[in-house]
Formats: sequence, C-alpha cells, structure tokens
Amino acid sequence: MIKEEIGLAKLDCANCHVFFWVSEEHDKRLRESHESFHCPNGHSQVYPGKTIQERLEEAKKEGLKRADEYFDKWQGCKKELKKFKPKETKDKKVNKKKEAKK
Repeated sequence: MIKEEIGLAKLDCANCHVFFWVSEEHDKRLRESHESFHCPNGHSQVYPGKTIQERLEEAKKEGLKRADEYFDKWQGCKKELKKFKPKETKDKKVNKKKEAKK
C-alpha cells in the first residue's frame, strides 16, 4: 500500500458560504493564474487580487526606480556643489595677515 499526503486549502464560497477543500498546489495555481473556479454548488469564484510574489515584484521595481531617481538627484547636487568655492572668513584673513607679518 502506498500512502501519499497532500496539503489541503479550506475555501469558503463568497456566495453560499459553503466550505470546500482543494489541494494546496491547486489553490496556489488558482491564485497565481487568477482563473475562475466553482464551489460545489456551482458558484463562480476567482482570486482577483495580486499574489504576494506579484506585489513584491512591483515593490522591488518601484524601489529601484526611486533609488535611481535619488541617485540622479544626488549626482546633480554634487555637480552644483563643485561650482562653489568656500569664501574666506574674516578670521582667516586676519590670521593670514598675522602670519605674513612674522
């Protein structure tokens, strides 16, 4: 005798609220594909939302896009800062005059 264990996902029909079970693998496929399926009473069901993986990929793309934007702004600021030279303060001028007299 061969025994095989499978995981089951408990589902609840959004229309008639009857509970039914499908394999975890099939549930995962339905969530990823967003295909419609039916409860035992024939009501159509669907997972319309994005999967965690889809949301993570979008967040990653958005994060990389924002990082690129901030990097470009930082590079622009660095270029602008190079244009400016620090001004001598009054104290530095006085110190230079004193050193020149010695």
